[in-house]
Amino acid sequence: MVKILIVKPLCNEVESKKFEGKFLSEKHFKKIIDEDCDIYALINNKKKLLAKYRVEIIPEKLNDLATECFKKDAKKASSMRGIASGKISKKNFSKNIIGFVSPDSYKSKVIYKDGSISKYYRANPVNSLIVGYFDQPTLKEKHEIVLNNRNLCRTTKFTEQNKEKWKKSLNLIKEVDRLYKKLTPSIYKKQQNICKKVKKYCIDKTVFTTLTVNYNWRTACHVDKGDLKDGYSLMTVSENGNYDGGYLGFPRFGICFDIKDGDLILFDPHHYHCNTKIIPKNKNWSRISIVYYFREGMLNCHK
Repeated sequence: MVKILIVKPLCNEVESKKFEGKFLSEKHFKKIIDEDCDIYALINNKKKLLAKYRVEIIPEKLNDLATECFKKDAKKASSMRGIASGKISKKNFSKNIIGFVSPDSYKSKVIYKDGSISKYYRANPVNSLIVGYFDQPTLKEKHEIVLNNRNLCRTTKFTEQNKEKWKKSLNLIKEVDRLYKKLTPSIYKKQQNICKKVKKYCIDKTVFTTLTVNYNWRTACHVDKGDLKDGYSLMTVSENGNYDGGYLGFPRFGICFDIKDGDLILFDPHHYHCNTKIIPKNKNWSRISIVYYFREGMLNCHK
C-alpha cells in the first residue's frame, strides 16, 4: 500500500535560496522516507505533487544496465556542473592552478602558475556524465555557433561514440518512461505532447531528451534550471557493494529519500535538492544515479 504524505514548507521560496550550493547533513531533514510514498507539498493552501517514490520497482537485469553502460564514462571528471558541485575550491584542482578570477562563485576562469587565465569557466570537477541530447554547445563549438547562428541542440559525445552501450541502455530508459506514464498519466501526457515538437531530440519515443549520470557523487543544494518548466524528473540508482547515506533531500520541506538499488523516484526538480554524505562500508562500492528529464531549451530547436 502506498503511503500518502502532505508536507508544509519550512520556509518560503525566496528564503529557500539560503540552501544554494551548500552540502547538508541528515540533521537538516526531519523525516527519512524508505517506503512507497506519494508526497504532496501544501503551498498557499494548495496541494502540489512533490514526489512519488517506489522501492525496488526496476527489474534487476534492467537496473544493472546503468552500471554496465555508463560507469566507465561517468567516472571521468566533468567541470561543468556549477552550483551542484558547490562553491569553487582550489583543493579540487591540480597544483598547476593557483587561483580563480571569481573565487566566491560556483564557476570561474582559473589562473595558472604562469599567470595565464583560462578561456572558459570551470566548476569543481565531479564524476558526472550527460547522455542523450543537449541544448548547449561544447566549449570548442561555442565560438563557431555564435558566429554562424547554428542550432544549439546536439547529440552528446557519449551517445555518438558509444552506440552499442547506448542501444543497450535504451531498455532501462524505456522502462523508466513506462513507469512515468503509469505513476502520473496526466503529467506524462503533457510532456508527451511537448515532445512531439522536437521528436528528433527525444530519446527513442520516450518523453526524455537527456540523462545525467552521476558516479559516487554527493551533490550540493541546487535546482535544475534547465529542466522543463512544469515538468518532473525521475531518478534511479544502481549500486555495488555497501554504503550508508547519499539520501536525496529537499530541505525546504525537511524530507529526504533513502534511494537504493532498483528504486525509482519521480520528483519536482525546481525545488532545492541535494545529497547527504555517502559513507562507504567496503572498498569495492559504487553508486550510479541517473536522472531522466526533458531539457526546456530543446523547444528552441524546432524553430
